[in-house]
Amino acid sequence: VAEGVYHENITCDIFESLLGGFDPSNWTRDPNTHVSVLDGGGAGPVLALADAMALDGFTIRNGGGSGGLSGAGASAVNVASTIVNNIFTGNVSPYQGGGIFLGSDSFV
Repeated sequence: VAEGVYHENITCDIFESLLGGFDPSNWTRDPNTHVSVLDGGGAGPVLALADAMALDGFTIRNGGGSGGLSGAGASAVNVASTIVNNIFTGNVSPYQGGGIFLGSDSFV
């Protein structure tokens, strides 16, 4: 994913890899220089993670809001996922897991 701010609430698919931090001019990757932001706008979890997926190189922010959902930044239920080199900020859950919620046999 190229640098920029994306206003999204994403449900991921199994075996999917989401890699942020690409320069849109030449597609070289440096997440520290080319920041890719996923902004949930307070409309529930920014990401619903899937089994056997990878999330690498993002700033994940503004997840949450009302509605009884856990995992404002990322929610993982019954999954095994890899989460590396990400920043979770400004995610608020009225229940569990402001940044990341791991439920029911999940591990990352």
